[in-house]
Amino acid sequence: MRRGIFALAGLLLSACSALPVPIDLLGYLGTSKSGSFQQPLPAATIGFERPLPDKNGYSLDFSQEQLYSVRGAQVEYGATLSITSQTVLSGEVSLQAYLAPVNGEDLWQDKYKLGEAQHLQLAQGQSLLKLAGSVPFNNDQIQALNAKKLRFGVYAIGTVSSSQAATVTFNYEVTNLNLKVALF
Repeated sequence: MRRGIFALAGLLLSACSALPVPIDLLGYLGTSKSGSFQQPLPAATIGFERPLPDKNGYSLDFSQEQLYSVRGAQVEYGATLSITSQTVLSGEVSLQAYLAPVNGEDLWQDKYKLGEAQHLQLAQGQSLLKLAGSVPFNNDQIQALNAKKLRFGVYAIGTVSSSQAATVTFNYEVTNLNLKVALF
């Protein structure tokens, strides 16, 4: 009888450790989860690159969360980019999300990419791009998660063409940033 109770308790504990623990990180971004920037555009085609919100990304310190030893995790993320201009534009803008540890390394390395880049074709008249995905963490990201400090950012790159000079306004917003963590 006693063995049966211990066996049942062991099964329940292992089942509970396999359940993902959700953590909503969007609140850690505060008011900086959205912003805008302007890009002067001559009557020509130009290329541009822009890390969002800046070259360091967002710093996320969630050390008050009750996480112990993380063995696996995935992140669900979402962001939007809208473009407004006084003139008709053509070209393409791509967005790529990144998640890295806070250890001095460059956030924008390939090993920190979250999923695939998503593209906005301006020639089709689109002015809104929604970036979304759900991606498992790699080992570097799991180590950063165990340290309870991460950096998150979105990199925008593309070419934009206009037949007349204009100023293009890009508005961005992080709309979702949820972790699902599996603990030991």
